[in-house]
Amino acid sequence: VDSNDSPKNKAEGAVFAASVLPLVYTCSKDDAKVIYDNMKIGATSTNQPAVKAAIESNYACLQIKCSDVGGIWDPKEARYMENAEPCIVNTSQPAPDPIPPVSYCPPVPPPIPPSMPPSIPALPADGVQIIHGSTGVLLGCLLPGDETTRTAELVPGDDTTETPIAAQCCVVGSSDDAGCKRKIDDVCLGGKHPLTVGSTYAENAAICAKMSTPTMPLELCDRSCRGTGCVYNSYPVITSLKCDLSPLLPPPSSPPPVSIPPEGVAVLGGGLKPEGEKQLMCLLPGMEEVTTAVFNGAEAFIAPQCCIKSDELAPDDPSRCRRYINGIENDANCVGGKPLDTSD
Repeated sequence: VDSNDSPKNKAEGAVFAASVLPLVYTCSKDDAKVIYDNMKIGATSTNQPAVKAAIESNYACLQIKCSDVGGIWDPKEARYMENAEPCIVNTSQPAPDPIPPVSYCPPVPPPIPPSMPPSIPALPADGVQIIHGSTGVLLGCLLPGDETTRTAELVPGDDTTETPIAAQCCVVGSSDDAGCKRKIDDVCLGGKHPLTVGSTYAENAAICAKMSTPTMPLELCDRSCRGTGCVYNSYPVITSLKCDLSPLLPPPSSPPPVSIPPEGVAVLGGGLKPEGEKQLMCLLPGMEEVTTAVFNGAEAFIAPQCCIKSDELAPDDPSRCRRYINGIENDANCVGGKPLDTSD
């Protein structure tokens, strides 16, 4: 006011006015001009009642209630200063029509709801095959309930070969190794060799989904993808192939032993002198468990051998005899196993 127009008061008044001018201007340009002309830096005079009236006339637009506004108290006079009394509602006047609120700032968008965690792909009811990353040999199956499995035996039945499963993907619709993706942008999908932690079925499927693009959609592979990088030839890999347990079933039990003919069979010497091929003993019915015979004066194991059935070869033709398997003549391929004495 004129009685206290120090530079400090003028500066404070200009700053306070600047803070409300944008809001008042939105409601009334004329009232905003009144406030500006009276409170700006360099104003020659200030009409306080006019400024107060300009602000109060916009309370409704600014969504300010009269009861929200206090007054300026004069402690020396123990009363409110003149023209600075609290806002008083004039009940003799009818209430003005409500003025729609003015938006001074862009509306705040509603909070983004938390994203739902991605659904974990469920293992198919028939399971999927785990195969060798190089040979493609079936190593095992993942069935419902195996969702946390991260390893497989590189040699089925040998738990010492338990190895982390390597994640890999294939381009949808591809059928050769050109569609195999063990690494993208020089990053191995299942981790860098040597792997210390393998991938589960869901993690492998999630990697394929994450690395997919509109031009390169990825899915679980239906092949081993041998030789396509990351040294994954040395690991088991998950496929999309339906599980087939038949190769993993235990081999059928051995057929029952062949009975010894009623007339018995002869046990001959193996060709070594002095007894040569002489008959050493007879095996008769009831002697099915006998495995030794006296040979050259000492008890020795009876060695198995086989002969080819042939009408073209004479019964005593030595070419009919087979003491080795696979046609490879060494101790490791002996029909009856490696002998204790390897001399002739």
